Amino acid sequence: MEQIFFRMHVRVSRILTRMAGGKTRIALETGLFVVAMGMLSLSFFLHLSFVSSYGKTDCLEEYLPKTLPHLLHVQIEPDRSSWMSLTNLFMTTAPKTNRNAYVYAVQKGLLTMVEYPEELPPLDIAHVAIPMSSECFEIPGLGSSGFWMLFLDRIVGFDTILINNFIRFTDGGKGYLYNEFTKDTYNLNYASEFRATTSTWYSLAAYKLGIFCTILFLFFSTTTLVSFILRETQQRMLKFTILLQHHIRYRLPYMKLVFSHIIESLVFVPIMVGMLFFLFEFFKDQLLAFIVMSLVWLCELYSVVCVRTWLSLTFFPPLFLMYFSMFHVYFFCFPFGFSYTALWTTIIFLLHTMLLFLNRFEIPALNEGLITAQTPRQFVLSPGIISCPYRILISFTAL
Repeated sequence: MEQIFFRMHVRVSRILTRMAGGKTRIALETGLFVVAMGMLSLSFFLHLSFVSSYGKTDCLEEYLPKTLPHLLHVQIEPDRSSWMSLTNLFMTTAPKTNRNAYVYAVQKGLLTMVEYPEELPPLDIAHVAIPMSSECFEIPGLGSSGFWMLFLDRIVGFDTILINNFIRFTDGGKGYLYNEFTKDTYNLNYASEFRATTSTWYSLAAYKLGIFCTILFLFFSTTTLVSFILRETQQRMLKFTILLQHHIRYRLPYMKLVFSHIIESLVFVPIMVGMLFFLFEFFKDQLLAFIVMSLVWLCELYSVVCVRTWLSLTFFPPLFLMYFSMFHVYFFCFPFGFSYTALWTTIIFLLHTMLLFLNRFEIPALNEGLITAQTPRQFVLSPGIISCPYRILISFTAL
């Protein structure tokens, strides 16, 4: 198996070298770092402006009624003179449902009636229209420019901004917010529960300790399961290929061999499905859980195929753990924050790290003959601090 992974590493390195020269790869590496720092700055300004208590979490109170009705319909409308409204002229058909239409209700059962408006009982319903040019959606340095409004509408979204405003408006978080376009329902009661569980210093300390244990559990469980599935499936596929070639060469019946291989491979399906359902329940967001799982798969494949020099073996696993932990610390500490922006920032930082190790260590070591078929990996022999990350995170590198 190690020889197969080494040949894959050689193929990937040759393709990368053929597609881009040394200066181009360095430029791409620098570009990824600049984009990652830009995303980090964007995440910081978004959190400071729309999630933090020092931001505009109470800005929308002027548009909302003083007493909440049974159902509150909130619609964010673009200005007729804005750049984003001009882009709608190029659309062949207008969308049936507004992208930025929300419904707030104190009880979740009332939201189920929104899909059947003709069957609505006589309820107190209020409609609120908020212009996109409102200062509530402005960010320092960009204000309410057309580019920022287009970026906020098409990429970031208004969900997090409205959620934090409703949490502040309802004195800590009460009720449910429903997005008519994505059909997502957000439970705002979790905000009051979260504040109640972290109201004292000892409960806050216990929560921080729980975050630390949770991150370590997620990291080692996901990486170990992914490594196990990857290596077991590759070994079984290699064994099946050798046996199939033997049966075909000597004209032996091979239907039983194929059937047994399919049955053995199906064993890993419940493991993958169970892992995904565990992450679905853990993150309460299926798309976010799927992206996190895909990121772990990507890093594990990179680790098995491309991480071969002792510098990469020493420093890539701790860097991945650091980025992985930073995202989850933000996700758990701010459950109604900009989680997707933070996740994409983490992904770009990891892509930059992968390309950096390839450019600086892996491709030069392969060209200089330090990594060959006889020595497919360098081993960390120093018993000091350099070998500690490798020993601690050996389950991730799966050597």
